[in-house]
Amino acid sequence: INLPNEITHIGDDAFRGCCSLTQINLPNEITHIGDNAFRGCSSLTQIILPESVTQIGNSSFANSNCLIAINTEDPEHFSRIQGLLSEADRERVLPMELVSAINQSQQQAIIDVLNQPKASVLYHSQKNESIPKLPADMHALINSYVANDNPYLKKLQRQMDEIPFPK
Repeated sequence: INLPNEITHIGDDAFRGCCSLTQINLPNEITHIGDNAFRGCSSLTQIILPESVTQIGNSSFANSNCLIAINTEDPEHFSRIQGLLSEADRERVLPMELVSAINQSQQQAIIDVLNQPKASVLYHSQKNESIPKLPADMHALINSYVANDNPYLKKLQRQMDEIPFPK
């Protein structure tokens, strides 16, 4: 869903329980996200919050496991917006730079898998071996953002440590 640029406010319960919502593009003018606005949107994988957000209601992202990206390069704006979220939602917040890198890596992983000979994919799957999903330089990028109190990043780092990367 692409919301029109004129929208500055997402009301309470606006998308609550929309299990089929997979993507939404918020306009840069959004200032307010209401209570339960995206609660239960279980298919939503990520949402990008613009710098303009000044208020986020209670339980806005509850029961959705979406990654929350904050689209700003200013650390003060990042901290301000992160502070508007519930404690549980703060665990899923990442800088836009990192989210973009992850998205690009996932796209590249799909291309890499599609370009591998079927025999190679079959061989790895029969041996229960992982097919590399992220480039090795992602470790450095993740490490540069890992905060001791961010469980999402710790989990992502543990998962990446388990991926066998080609030398």
